[in-house]
Amino acid sequence: MKRIYVSHLPEETTQAVLQWLFSPCGEVVDVFLPKDSAPQSSRGVAFVEFATPEQAQAALALNGREFKGRALQISLARKRRSDTLANQGG
Repeated sequence: MKRIYVSHLPEETTQAVLQWLFSPCGEVVDVFLPKDSAPQSSRGVAFVEFATPEQAQAALALNGREFKGRALQISLARKRRSDTLANQGG
């Protein structure tokens, strides 16, 4: 798995900040930062995808790191249900 799940992010966190934060771990390919529809504020979570599984593993070392007064929670992302269904042909 090349994606990690990050929680306990401050509301003002941006994709660019996450790119910067995780770039020492390897090549960040994509950052998905879900937002609430109203008022378009961050949900405090993100998915960060790396070029290789090894880079994602390296990012796990940042679990518990303090970022803007919060201890980040980082884990490997679970496969999306739609990905699982596509692989099963349905």
